[in-house]
Parts: sequence; structure tokens; C-alpha cells
Amino acid sequence: MSSLPRRRARLDLVLGRPMSVVPTGWPRTREHVGETSRRLRAHLVAHIEDSVRRTGLSLPGPLPAGEHEPDPGDGVTERSA
Repeated sequence: MSSLPRRRARLDLVLGRPMSVVPTGWPRTREHVGETSRRLRAHLVAHIEDSVRRTGLSLPGPLPAGEHEPDPGDGVTERSA
């Protein structure tokens, strides 16, 4: 089963308001990057909730077998070296 929509399927596209991020010089701290990541995630979650409310549609799910998308509780994904 594919996670792509079927051919000629109706697609609804909802554009939200942009989010501004103030440019920060190097070195960026882990705290700053984490806070910016949390703000961006919260902004995107709010946009998805607004899109669902406005269209009356829900997001498809769950992901097809074998696909995985981590959802960290704090909104920051740690990558090991």
C-alpha cells in the first residue's frame, strides 16, 4: 500500500501564516536551537489543527507498515554521532 494519494484524488492545500525566526550568529547554543525547534513544532501543530478545523478533513493515518516517524515529547530530536 502506498502513502501517496490515488491518481486524480482531490487534494486540499491550506496555507498558514509564516513564522519568523530571528537569525542568530555562531555559535548557536543547544538551548537556543532547542527553543527554536519547539516554537516551530508548536507553530506547525497549530497550523495542522487549524487546517483540520477549516477543511473538516482529518489527516490520513496511520503510516504504512515499515514507515516510522518519531514524535519526541519535547519537540527536539536528538541525533547520536
